[in-house]
Amino acid sequence: MATQDNNFINYASYIVLQWKDPAELVKKFGYQNWYEHNLKEQYRTIVRDVTKKYQMTPIMTDPATLASIEKEIAEQFRKHIETTGLHVSLINVNMGKAL
Repeated sequence: MATQDNNFINYASYIVLQWKDPAELVKKFGYQNWYEHNLKEQYRTIVRDVTKKYQMTPIMTDPATLASIEKEIAEQFRKHIETTGLHVSLINVNMGKAL
């Protein structure tokens, strides 16, 4: 991923989702591939766009910067989940160590 200062970093990003109503989720979106079809690519886009707002060094060394990134990603992703109508809640966003 590119950062604001045009450096490239690699890091893993993890989310924890909780089903609100599994039966409704399966009924509307199917039990297979609901994440891939409705959330995966938008999550990747949000992570990429948020990362571009920050410089490499703070991302790699400053815990407060990483917390800000996680918070912004979570806010944007929650909005996306709401617009999809999926019956899931975002519990946590966790950014791994940047390399």
